[in-house]
Amino acid sequence: MRPVFAVSALLIVGCVPTEFEDLRGESQVVALAPPDDYPKAGFGEQIVAFGDASGSRIGAGAGVDSPFTVYPLHIDGELRLDGPILDGCDVDAPCATGAGATLVGLPRYGGRERCVGAVAPESGTVELRCEDDATLTSTVTGPGGQRFGFSAASLRAPHPFGVALFGAPGAGGGAGAVYRLPETGGPIAVDLSGGAGAGAELGRRVAIAAIDADSVLLAAAASAGGTKRLVVATADAGSVSVRDCLDDAAEGWGEALAVGDLNGDGAPDLAVSSGPGGGARLSVVRVYDGAALPVEGTCDGSWPVAAELACPSAQNGAACDDASAFGSALAIGDLDGDGRGELIVGARTADVDDVGGAGAVWVFRGAAALSDLSAEVVALRHPSPGTGDMLGWAVAAAPGLDGRDELVASAPGRDRVYVFLCSGLDGDDPATTSGMRCQPR
Repeated sequence: MRPVFAVSALLIVGCVPTEFEDLRGESQVVALAPPDDYPKAGFGEQIVAFGDASGSRIGAGAGVDSPFTVYPLHIDGELRLDGPILDGCDVDAPCATGAGATLVGLPRYGGRERCVGAVAPESGTVELRCEDDATLTSTVTGPGGQRFGFSAASLRAPHPFGVALFGAPGAGGGAGAVYRLPETGGPIAVDLSGGAGAGAELGRRVAIAAIDADSVLLAAAASAGGTKRLVVATADAGSVSVRDCLDDAAEGWGEALAVGDLNGDGAPDLAVSSGPGGGARLSVVRVYDGAALPVEGTCDGSWPVAAELACPSAQNGAACDDASAFGSALAIGDLDGDGRGELIVGARTADVDDVGGAGAVWVFRGAAALSDLSAEVVALRHPSPGTGDMLGWAVAAAPGLDGRDELVASAPGRDRVYVFLCSGLDGDDPATTSGMRCQPR
């Protein structure tokens, strides 16, 4: 384990987040760079955001066999982003071969606090580094030969169901499986056999959110083969109820998922990536209203689509079409503090100012009626786009201050992770915000 790097985050101030230019306000964007001796290109291919009111963190790495670095977003009510506080899987303390293919952030595990796990799916191990003792490694051992940890999603706070959900698409000869990780001990299989049928490699993508203190909503994609299947279930520590199965033959169906409350009714909603078929790239995101989730045991696709969001029209020079990979990354977070989550959509190969593959991120404001999600949309982009930057490769919503989340988006072609401290939505941009949140430090 090397010492924690004393690297300062690059502050881009005097700018609006949609353009990074000092033309129309004074909001802030923070660029997180890898350490000077980082050994691999593509920093930001994997990102995680996790934490609570006392502190939240952003972790990033460059994928398979790369170290990860963890930055503090805030500590005890103070906005930080002032340099890494934890790293792992470096040359002095290497992780298992293949580690870093997936990263997972855990608020707590095994009595340890604020941990980042580097997953090696081929061996089924998760190597955790935690802030209570950065020199100590905790290892979670999953089933071998199942590609355990090919996907992962964590809960924001420890829950009776567990702290995280892992996909193992290689289980059962390719049928796939899903596991929950309790706060102590090893992974436990989640019985989703009620959703068996179409689709293959269950667990290629997973998503999870707490419904209440006892139960969670989870989604797991079996997105290999011709007809893909998305299994949606509710669960507690002792039982699982499959609520519906959403099947589709479209290219990319279920390859990105997000769960969160978009309309403020207290029920987690579901966002799913899709494409128009015919080999075209992702270009549509379908949204399902959690309040309309079918009763147990249907598994017949009866959950109606509440909104279908296509590539928005060009904004700020960011163009979106079927070649933009719109929907290749999804997240939900309350960016403006109004009690409704915003839908964050990455389009990593979007053209910006006619620069190919620069990438962009679209933010859809949460609405009481999910059919109104497209009523207010902003595009986030880089002011000096480069070919192959791929902004929006990965996106996340990091727990922020005062009940708000902060938008995080990576650009691995530029080796950067960006934190947008204002979304650009009305009420969350310099022109309509009187407080300090949208001001430079």
